[in-house]
Amino acid sequence: MLRSLVGSEMCIRDRAHKARAAAAATFTAILEHLKTSNAFFSAQSPLDAVLSADQEDMIAEYMTVRLKEQGLLKEHSKKLSKGQTEEDLEAQMVRDAKALAAGRIVLAADMAKRRAKISQDVRKNLSPFFAIRTIGLVAPTSIEGLSAVYPYLHELLVADTTSVVVKNAALDACIGLLEHTPLKPVARSVVAISTRLACPKKLALDAEDIADVEATASVLRQGCPTMLPPALFSVLHPFIKGAFKAGSARTHRFISIATQHQLLSIL
Repeated sequence: MLRSLVGSEMCIRDRAHKARAAAAATFTAILEHLKTSNAFFSAQSPLDAVLSADQEDMIAEYMTVRLKEQGLLKEHSKKLSKGQTEEDLEAQMVRDAKALAAGRIVLAADMAKRRAKISQDVRKNLSPFFAIRTIGLVAPTSIEGLSAVYPYLHELLVADTTSVVVKNAALDACIGLLEHTPLKPVARSVVAISTRLACPKKLALDAEDIADVEATASVLRQGCPTMLPPALFSVLHPFIKGAFKAGSARTHRFISIATQHQLLSIL
């Protein structure tokens, strides 16, 4: 009977090992597709980048710039020019408004055509990010692949040159990856804080940074009473590195000693 139990345990361990190896291999393969996708979005024209991001404020800003370049979006002075009457000004404003409305319709139609043309390529190049998020949401063994892709996703989130659509997709992928981990309750906070504090322009912690770090550290300490899986250190390392960033010389702001101990205890 003892031999049977030992054999069963070895069989279970073997299956778990194979599952971890398969997860790591899968994410390593997806990593190459992530790099290819990022290169695709980085090479997009300003219009394609706006359409790929599909955010109303970006679309509105792009249209405003283009209409100004075309001379259709004008600012009219309330002061009459020499020889001009109020009726002349009103008539000019009506003509300009009609031209602007017509130009806006043409521009919107052109953008719609371009959106339809690039939509398939956009979906294709977003698919690696969607794949990572989906695997993280449905497969607990995906934690073993964290160390293969998370550092690159974090790099994309920090870089100023990363396009908006890639940053949004990378953020969703990171949060999805942490779905079946002890970090799930603070996944968005950990990723957001790590990204913000890793920014090269972020030279020192401010009061908001310290408050965010301390709140997240408290939740982490309470929610992680046991040793964390090694794969999660690829996530925790940039977070803790940012948390221990020195405050400015003027304010002398640092995270509290209690928070330092909480973070060190997690490690």
